[in-house]
Amino acid sequence: MDSEMRILLISEDQSDSQILADFLKGEDLQAEIHTAVNFSAALDHLTSHPVDLIITDYQIGQEPIFDHLDLFNNYPWVILTAQGSENIAVQSLKSGAVDYIVKDDQQSYLPLLIGILKNAVCIWEEKKREERYRQELENSVSQHSDVLRESNQRLAQETLQRVQVVERLKESREIYRRFFQTSRDAVFIASCDGRWIDMNQSALEMFGYQGREEIWHDSMLDLYWDPDDRTSYLQIIEEQGSIKEYPVSFRKKDGSRIETLVSATPYEVGGQPIGYQGFIRDITGELQVREQQQKTIQQQEALDVLSRALTSCLTPEDIYQNILVQIRKLFQLEALHVYRIPAQEGGFQIEFTWRKDRESKRHNFRELELENPNTSFADELLEEKKGVWSSDLRAFQTDPDPAKSTLSGSMLAVPLVVENRVIAALQLLHSDQGLYQGEDLVLLSRIANLVAIGLQKAYLYQETQTHLDKLTSLQRIEQTVLENLSLPTTLDMLVDQLVKELAVDAAAILYFHPQLKTLKFITQTGFRQNILQHTDLEVGEGLAGRAAESRTMIHIPDLKHTTQQISRDLEFSTERFVSYFGVPLTAKGRLVGVMELFHRERLDPDQSWIDLLEMIAGLAAIAIDHQNIYKNLERSRNELDIALDAIIEGWAQALELRGIESPGHWRRIEELTLSVGAKLGIKGESLVNLRRGALLHDIGKMAIPDEVLHKRTPLSADERALIGKHPIDAYELLKEVAGLKSALEVPLYHHERWDGTGYPYQLVGEDIPYLARIFTVVDVWDAMRSERPYRKAFSRQKALQTLKDEAGKGFDPEIVQVFIDLLEEDVPAPVLETGRGSAGRVEPQQTSFASN
Repeated sequence: MDSEMRILLISEDQSDSQILADFLKGEDLQAEIHTAVNFSAALDHLTSHPVDLIITDYQIGQEPIFDHLDLFNNYPWVILTAQGSENIAVQSLKSGAVDYIVKDDQQSYLPLLIGILKNAVCIWEEKKREERYRQELENSVSQHSDVLRESNQRLAQETLQRVQVVERLKESREIYRRFFQTSRDAVFIASCDGRWIDMNQSALEMFGYQGREEIWHDSMLDLYWDPDDRTSYLQIIEEQGSIKEYPVSFRKKDGSRIETLVSATPYEVGGQPIGYQGFIRDITGELQVREQQQKTIQQQEALDVLSRALTSCLTPEDIYQNILVQIRKLFQLEALHVYRIPAQEGGFQIEFTWRKDRESKRHNFRELELENPNTSFADELLEEKKGVWSSDLRAFQTDPDPAKSTLSGSMLAVPLVVENRVIAALQLLHSDQGLYQGEDLVLLSRIANLVAIGLQKAYLYQETQTHLDKLTSLQRIEQTVLENLSLPTTLDMLVDQLVKELAVDAAAILYFHPQLKTLKFITQTGFRQNILQHTDLEVGEGLAGRAAESRTMIHIPDLKHTTQQISRDLEFSTERFVSYFGVPLTAKGRLVGVMELFHRERLDPDQSWIDLLEMIAGLAAIAIDHQNIYKNLERSRNELDIALDAIIEGWAQALELRGIESPGHWRRIEELTLSVGAKLGIKGESLVNLRRGALLHDIGKMAIPDEVLHKRTPLSADERALIGKHPIDAYELLKEVAGLKSALEVPLYHHERWDGTGYPYQLVGEDIPYLARIFTVVDVWDAMRSERPYRKAFSRQKALQTLKDEAGKGFDPEIVQVFIDLLEEDVPAPVLETGRGSAGRVEPQQTSFASN
């Protein structure tokens, strides 16, 4: 070859020739470059000009070079392309290309191209020399053909092996180079002391460097987040010779932390290890995703557990405990408050409190408790029904002097909303600032939404249970009164029941002597000494006398703040009573005595406690009145029944007020039930039980949330099951009330059907109690004749036809016939007659059932 290399460049890009010429000139290399824009022009040039090397793109226009390999048979050729692939590279090298070069915009291929150009020509000349040598050898030994043929074959085989080795080396080098540059993982070569020898672009990007010149100043070992990781890494690779996917935390240029997996092996030159080579995979994002997924799973598991637990929780206390257990799994907290917002009273009342350290006085959150009238964000919870979160509680301080404020830390607070009314609130507190964020508020709101309906149900159940307890207490005291014992014995038993039911320390009853106009001692309990037995007070004298004179209850929360005398006994102060109640006992408008309650702690009871006290006082008054006027005992007992019936009627009205029953439902079914019962021969206590059972037939629905009762769309299976339990719920609520046991068959069985398709027990025919069969017809008739949110009332004719169609299917056919006959008559509702006078009586009304 002459001193000046002759190169044919086959390329559609005319700039390639100029770029190559300029670079060669800058490298002081002499070259004559000719350009052909297609294979036809290349053939013309090769035919008329000598060429030392061909450089070509792998495709010219739409023609791949593999269709024109005959052009290159007598020349060394190299592929220079920007559009190739690994498969094309391998195919090119196998087709005879000396090398395969990938162009880039930075022209970093040019230095590599120089060595390849020189090497390509040398390899080609060596190949031509070998061919000439082989030809000369064959000519010289043609007379010794056998020996020469064997030698030639051996030489050809060796030559082929050499060419194959060179080609494989080129192929491997290109594959490695492309892998090094294009790998998404950080590929590196580092010395034993941690100095960078080489790295790819991914390594620069992973560690946050713009260029190689920046990273050269840092040792790889300095980038370990934990020095112990560096020591462990070097120890393992020294002991095992390599390391695979070893977890390491690195520090980026900006100081942030990344999590990686490192794989490395020793890097050798001349058989001697001079460092390590390998790659680093960034798994920070994967770990974050995995951590978030795990967190989401944990949150959902906690919500699922809480949801399942709510199905078996009947009391608010059970729900509070379950909320606490799950919230402690999901949040860091030092205090949890649950507040209740009663519908009648409004405002926040703390119901449940938990503190991580009850003895610690380090953190005082009193300023943030929602009961505190100065709490600034209470209106946002109550009025706007929005949650509140803060990572710095100092924003809520009310003291203008920051130095006096004890506030610090973080807080979450969310309302529990049912039917657009806030029924309760959850509040989480922690002394660390910056702990809670917006995403924590979202999670706590999910918990609030989950438990709101269950808590509302528990509140309703609690209220119902309170009413039931009140009714049961009255029944027990009524039983005491009705046992017809002597007055002292009766009142002794009554005050014992009184202190037990109202949870007070002591009680006493003073009898009003109508002739002497004085209050005299009858009985006491809970006192340490007999200090009241000689009591003889004028009306208006002392607290008891004031109650008698005013005929109103007197409540003294703290006896230290009153100048009124309670007892003339000098030993009274030793009892150390704090709170006092004095209740006048009146019967038929006449004063019969005063009931006094004493407690050794401050007593501020709610209205339900006051109501129960007044009812018990009424019973005590009745007991005294009964003993005074024994002949009127039956009438007095009847008054107790009236009180019981009033409570029952109050419950029936409460069902209407909640929308469980249509307006006027209880009054209509009462009159119609009594008329049908009387028509069928039901008398006395049985008729009373029929009436009470009718009024209480749907009391079990008190525990069902309004959104289920008033749902306009079809009910879900769970909702149907919930409603289907209301007969059993009614039975469970009322079974402990002795006075109602005989009436329970109506609430429990009024949804059974004659053909056995009813619920809850699928009773058939006469297995269904008789009173329940009577009421079922009345209840269905009133339901058909009443408007519903989802339908209009049935016409009289349609309702009658439905009864006739269901006779013998849903209803007792005998009762249906009597009922239909009654509808055609014009009779008044009956007056109940029992062994106790007019108890349970319904006022007579001239009711025309013919118009129903």
